[in-house]
Amino acid sequence: MKSFRVKDGDISLTLGDQAEAVYGGDKLQQDLKLWLMEPYGTGFTTPLFGSNLGEMIGEINSDYMKSKVVAEVQRILGLYQKSQLQKIQLAQKNGLLYLWSKAEILQSVDQVSVGASSDLIQVRVSISTLSSQPTTQQQTLTFSLTTGGLVLAA
Repeated sequence: MKSFRVKDGDISLTLGDQAEAVYGGDKLQQDLKLWLMEPYGTGFTTPLFGSNLGEMIGEINSDYMKSKVVAEVQRILGLYQKSQLQKIQLAQKNGLLYLWSKAEILQSVDQVSVGASSDLIQVRVSISTLSSQPTTQQQTLTFSLTTGGLVLAA
């Protein structure tokens, strides 16, 4: 399903000032990054939505802190997967399943690894999609938490 490409917090435009589209695996990567970046409770219509990752910056580097980061990433990606499933079921009901690409359907979160120092938390997430049945396509999402906020790797 197509979506608008977001770049530097705004909709990306082509040279002809048309909104740029993103789909497939790139859309999934963008969606997951945006879900992880959204601070918890910022939306007035969705006060229970968002991530607590920003609150973990500055915590003591410990196994407990790392396990909190892993749990939060898994929570957010689980919510994304649940939301995605509801949208796919609705698309199927309405005969619009053809709009979805298997490359953008999150099948599983395979691994979340965390490395930390005094002012930096690095997170690497490996996921699988439905893109090439019967095997899955693996993608990696890497980001860092710093005092400046969440920074996504290119």
